[in-house]
Amino acid sequence: MDYDNIDETTMRQEACRKVKQIADAIKKIRIKYYPNFSAISETDKSIYDELYQHIEKVASENGLHKLKAELINDITDRYDSKIPSLDNDNQAQNDKFDSDKILKAYYGAIDAEKQALSEGKLKRAMNCQGQANELMKRLKDNAELVDMAIYYKREKLAELTQTKQKTTNWDKVLENYYMQGKAKEREAITQEIRQQTQKEPQIETNEYVME
Repeated sequence: MDYDNIDETTMRQEACRKVKQIADAIKKIRIKYYPNFSAISETDKSIYDELYQHIEKVASENGLHKLKAELINDITDRYDSKIPSLDNDNQAQNDKFDSDKILKAYYGAIDAEKQALSEGKLKRAMNCQGQANELMKRLKDNAELVDMAIYYKREKLAELTQTKQKTTNWDKVLENYYMQGKAKEREAITQEIRQQTQKEPQIETNEYVME
């Protein structure tokens, strides 16, 4: 048995796991501040920059540039939050914002909306929903992608409810929240959402040791 090869394989698997773990931490910060990443706190910005340096280091030391690039590109495509203008349909823009990327960006908006709802942050959930709606407009001519987008949203938001027997119409919930002008009524809706949603374990990004 070639123990050297086994050790090398184990070390590479561990490095892959670490790269994915760091990428997940980067994703969580992007979701936390979606759709306005410029509002990131100084503390989180420092952690974010450190995570980027660390993923570059691990990838470089273990020949995992391709894996790192794939993970970072996926995060960028999902959570960049830039929406192509509906007023300009020139070819250059279509090349930059092709349908697959728009669909992935839609997925990112729904991911962020789900996270905001799970935390009872309805204003942020509404902003995420607005992003998703704008992106959906860019998919309207592709029935297959529209169906994929609708299915993704339905499945992701259904994960928020505590029981499979009960399905919440989150669009209606946010609309009701928006229509309420008084802080007391909005707070009541927020508390109801917190009771309906299951809290997901929050992984703090500063838990990762920068070795």
